[in-house]
Amino acid sequence: MSDTPETDAVAEKINFGVDIDFARKLERERDEAREAFVIATDQMVVAQGKVREANKERDEALIDRTNGDIATMTINHYERILRERDEVKEKYRWAVIHWQIGSAKMERERDEAREALKHIEEYGTEEINAAVDLRQKLASALVEREEWKNKAYSHATDYTLMEAKCFRLEQQLKEYDKLKS
Repeated sequence: MSDTPETDAVAEKINFGVDIDFARKLERERDEAREAFVIATDQMVVAQGKVREANKERDEALIDRTNGDIATMTINHYERILRERDEVKEKYRWAVIHWQIGSAKMERERDEAREALKHIEEYGTEEINAAVDLRQKLASALVEREEWKNKAYSHATDYTLMEAKCFRLEQQLKEYDKLKS
């Protein structure tokens, strides 16, 4: 079975000696970009879970502090929170890199599809139908890229919030140290 079923289906309809290797290449690259997107999305979800867990632990530590049990927030606990923050930061960085790679690949595919459309538009009605299909796929890819970009921006906001929360924890730890002295 071919790894480019959509291109093969269109080629069977056209069937007049058009070289479809380029279309097959585009289909394979699109599929690879989708796989990279899924991986990057999974990594972002895992990173968000860790951020939520760190926030929960921080909130619990703050509740303990307000109830007078200031000893529960130890230096080790604080350092663990910082390590987890750094891990989330690194995962976010990798997710952004994957997003950038996927976005660049989608833009390249878009440009190649546009060139292919120019070539196809020079032919008859059957080729125009194929061009319409390519335009629909291009539109879907552009929408998908925008959704991807929006998710990355959302994760950047989550990271910024985590940084602010860690900064507040550092300030509270300094206050704790002053109280101890």
